[in-house]
Amino acid sequence: QAMRHLHPHLHYARLFSEAPQDITPVIAEHRAVLNAIVKGDADAAAGAIEKHLRTSWQRYSVWSESQSKK
Repeated sequence: QAMRHLHPHLHYARLFSEAPQDITPVIAEHRAVLNAIVKGDADAAAGAIEKHLRTSWQRYSVWSESQSKK
């Protein structure tokens, strides 16, 4: 449920941000999730997903705050 609510906001941020986004950390986060799944390590996958969601929210929050100051 949290993902369904978060996804539209992240998509909006990516589409309408005026500043280019460095997606390098996002790719690394996705790779960590995939590697854990491939290894069959459910705990590592859950941790990687949690980290990705937390840092995605932080990135979105920074973007959102910058938009509200305009």
